[in-house]
Amino acid sequence: MAEITIQTTADVDDVTIIHDQPTTNYNTLGEGIRIGERNDASTNNRALIKFDLSGIPSNATIESAVLSIRATTDKSSNARTFSVYRVLRVWVDSQATWNVYSTGNNWGTAGCANTTTDREASNIGTRNFTATETLNQFKDFTLTAAKIEEMINGTLTNNGFLIQSATESDDCYYFNSTEDGTEENNPKLVITYTVPSGGAFLFSMI
Repeated sequence: MAEITIQTTADVDDVTIIHDQPTTNYNTLGEGIRIGERNDASTNNRALIKFDLSGIPSNATIESAVLSIRATTDKSSNARTFSVYRVLRVWVDSQATWNVYSTGNNWGTAGCANTTTDREASNIGTRNFTATETLNQFKDFTLTAAKIEEMINGTLTNNGFLIQSATESDDCYYFNSTEDGTEENNPKLVITYTVPSGGAFLFSMI
């Protein structure tokens, strides 16, 4: 069994897309990534995150995958479920907005919402958030291993993930992003896997 942690700034892309600023790119937001609608403003946020999976052999069998994001700010008044979806568009973190996935290229439905062209209809992992989550702590999403395996063996192109609240009403949290400057707080993906040869090793990208 081998394990890889993908967390270095060079291996993670992330950006928040915000519905009431549909043409603004927030790659250098300065307040990390956001998910949900703020309870102090009518501002809905979704997060795009992509991890470089090239360090995993294409013939690997994925045993487990856990995506973790570190909560920093509570803008929530409600318990909600946050869901992770595989993205179908080749988005660019320095260009993506609520309206476009890259400059001049519109989402099928704004907010990466079209379940045919933008993201899959079914999530590959969820996490229940309370209205008062402990801050400065990683929050884990257990992802469907077979779906991550498809992104590694080429069955589905690795375009990363969209994370959003199921309700998007007074349920926002902020999380550290790769722009925050402290790599150990970056979003991370921890994957365990086996390879046909049976060789096992530990590999880290943090």
